[in-house]
Amino acid sequence: MGLVLWIAIHEINIEDLFAYVDDEFGWDEEKNLEYYPRLNKVIPHKQAKVLDLWHHLGMKHDEPKQLSGSPLVIIGFEVDVNAMTVTLPTTAKADLITAVEDFISSPSRKRALHDWQQLAGWMSWSLNVFPLLRPGLCHVYLKTSGKSNSCAVVYLNEAVKEDLQWFADHVRASSGMLAFSALDWNPHTEADFTLECDACPTGMGFWSSTLKRGFFSPVPSEAPKDTIFFWEATCVVAALEWFCDNQRSEFALGTPLRLSIFTDNLNTYHIFDSLAAQPVYNILIKRAVDLLIRHNIDLRVLHIAGADNAVADALSRENFVKAYTLVPGLVIDTFQPPQCALGAAKK
Repeated sequence: MGLVLWIAIHEINIEDLFAYVDDEFGWDEEKNLEYYPRLNKVIPHKQAKVLDLWHHLGMKHDEPKQLSGSPLVIIGFEVDVNAMTVTLPTTAKADLITAVEDFISSPSRKRALHDWQQLAGWMSWSLNVFPLLRPGLCHVYLKTSGKSNSCAVVYLNEAVKEDLQWFADHVRASSGMLAFSALDWNPHTEADFTLECDACPTGMGFWSSTLKRGFFSPVPSEAPKDTIFFWEATCVVAALEWFCDNQRSEFALGTPLRLSIFTDNLNTYHIFDSLAAQPVYNILIKRAVDLLIRHNIDLRVLHIAGADNAVADALSRENFVKAYTLVPGLVIDTFQPPQCALGAAKK
């Protein structure tokens, strides 16, 4: 099929033609329709050219499989090129939700490894249209990692159930991925709003250069002493919470808002970039995703050199004199860390 696709693109000059295994698909303008006698129906011009090529090469192409229109199911996903959305068909979406909830609701806590792997594969496939829901697989991967006997019994626990129910609830509420808003954008130059964060063993701080406002919170006194990475990630979520509560309403709610948050901690950058983290951090990632979905925000967490993050560093160390020196007129307030972080830090 790869060679046929190459011929179609480079010899027949059919633009924007794509393939996945043995499925070929593309787009055409609604006005470019023509009667195709071999199928006795009207189809898009590009599709007719592809079918002519297949006929010339002696490739069979049954009429029921030659589909066009919008929306259209392509490799299992419902694609609406006019609305620029990609989602699961209604039946497939319902089946996925049912499978997840059946998995966690059975009276028995025992599941064979192959059942875990089957569900994880199904959920992973759905991440093509629900990419923000990756944290729902965190504890599933933890429970199955390193196991190879497909008949081995793996026990459900509450952490797995919470993740899976969180995943199912979001899939149920989602209308799909808006492909247009999922296009890449430059977080350094095209963000609607930016924040900078930092944490140290004793405190957290973030600030907005646009508003000249800074925020500080001490690390809880009962927090473990070796969790600086945890508080770096917590500070990002705290900054996101503050933005949602205090600034999101200043922007149009109907379109995704582009938010950039800078941190000088590489680990924090990586977990928010991948949405994959160890369980202790997963609760923070899920909280962030909840906020992003609820407030229609497209977030980029970016790494910044420590030398360029001096204001947030000063705030985190409660060195307000330095912060005022760096940013004359800066207004500093306190903030409360996310409740989910306080609970996780005590475990």
